[in-house]
Amino acid sequence: MGCKETIIAATCLAVFSSTPAAPLPSHPIDMAKVFAGCAGRLAAQAQYSGTLPGDEIYAGSEAEAQAEHFTSLLDAVEPDAVALGLPAGTARSWQISAKAAQHVLLRMAEDGNPSAAFRAAHSARVHLATCSQLLL
Repeated sequence: MGCKETIIAATCLAVFSSTPAAPLPSHPIDMAKVFAGCAGRLAAQAQYSGTLPGDEIYAGSEAEAQAEHFTSLLDAVEPDAVALGLPAGTARSWQISAKAAQHVLLRMAEDGNPSAAFRAAHSARVHLATCSQLLL
């Protein structure tokens, strides 16, 4: 991993570090942000060729199904969010950014030094678990 990739990955870890799950927001713009983030992260997980140890629940088709649920939720709330002032396309941008961030974490979990790999895997798991909890 080059210097630029390391800096990007470290920034993603700092920005997207794990915190306990918050309750589902009630404002459409906030809901769009949560749904977009989960749809993106789960889509990245569905495309991931490996499995983080102990994370078989997020393998392939399960992650893909959850990503589709969040995409449907995003599709439902996005018109209200836009009507309340969210610029068109912003929610999809959030979705793409979350997918990219999850890809970075998954790559770091496989290729990083042991300490960074552990932190990246943990962060990836927490993000996925937070999204899964919202569907329950």
